[in-house]
Amino acid sequence: MAKLLAADPQADITMVACLALTQLALRSERASAAVAESRGVDRLLRLLRPGPSQDITRVALGTLLNLSNHTKNCDAVREAGGIPELVRLLTSTKADASTQ
Repeated sequence: MAKLLAADPQADITMVACLALTQLALRSERASAAVAESRGVDRLLRLLRPGPSQDITRVALGTLLNLSNHTKNCDAVREAGGIPELVRLLTSTKADASTQ
């Protein structure tokens, strides 16, 4: 499933893969740990970079949130340099919200 995240970020399959990973993570700690082992966290973090649609970014963020219930995934986010990317999104979201 995590390999599908490497597909074209504009593709519907990317959204479906994120949603499926979210459901798996919520239901099984073992499945959640398998995401880190298969580099799924790295692929999700790539979806947070500028480029993909806001919908894909939101779904990827939700998936990362649900995966964060497992220590291996939190470690994988940190090791992949995901914390600065998450901070960037937080600050850009604040800036976008204040202009509306």
